[in-house]
Amino acid sequence: MLRPLGSGHVCTDHLSLLCRPDYLATVATTIADYLVTNDEDWDRLELPAIDDGDDPITLLAAELEVRDALVSCQRAGNCWVVDLPKTWDEYAASLSSSHRRQLRKCDERLVDSGRSRWHLVTTPSELDEAWKILVDLHQRRRNGLGDEGCFASREFREFHREVAGRLLATGQLRMSWIELDGTPFTAEYHVSSPETVYTYQSGMDVDRLNESPGRLAYLLTLKRAIDEGYAHLDFLRGDEPYKAHFRGVAKPSLDYHVFPNRRLARLRGHVLLAAGTIKDWLKQSVASVKS
Repeated sequence: MLRPLGSGHVCTDHLSLLCRPDYLATVATTIADYLVTNDEDWDRLELPAIDDGDDPITLLAAELEVRDALVSCQRAGNCWVVDLPKTWDEYAASLSSSHRRQLRKCDERLVDSGRSRWHLVTTPSELDEAWKILVDLHQRRRNGLGDEGCFASREFREFHREVAGRLLATGQLRMSWIELDGTPFTAEYHVSSPETVYTYQSGMDVDRLNESPGRLAYLLTLKRAIDEGYAHLDFLRGDEPYKAHFRGVAKPSLDYHVFPNRRLARLRGHVLLAAGTIKDWLKQSVASVKS
């Protein structure tokens, strides 16, 4: 199986071909020619988490179909993006009255009261401290939900620790942790592009969930992003309800499955796609019965 770097275990969203717009047709054609010419080397090409309407992947898929590859495109999860206004007051006015009230009370109870302290990572030593807190809080939270947690994987943990250091050096790392009453309460691992903050991973104190660690973390994250002039905050993949509450807008993504024009590989492709169709049909039928 072939997959883009960043897919699968690392769980990257917004995957695409990296090329200059004026070379798009040449790049897509060249990659398609290479794949078809070397089709004995692969049985399946997976292109997951592609933005709906992504021009490079759409063109690559079309070029592969022209070369008789079996191409399937299926709806995947949504990424949720908040378009940020110029000021916090403008953003707060866009929220429901109940959510606005919750954020105001959170601010008064945890920030204005002096109970919390927000640490922003700006140096390698601060990154070392923040990383330990992030891993500890994330793992405790996920373990409490019956999940092993992503940092249980040595490959995942070591890869991201190296990446975090590189992002810090380029000014794209937005890692922080919050102390509440003097002890770590929540930690955030975000990254940025010139216009967007991406909320990649987090951790929170499972023993103080009643203090709303997630609400506090996003309150401070959104305020900082607006103050620094970012245009968007991207919650990334997943349809958790809180994203809509923060006025995130769903941006659909697609999964592409490609099989070369070899008899066995194509047969496997038809079987896998048929199995996926049946699975989706069963889910819809169960949902219809329950409703």
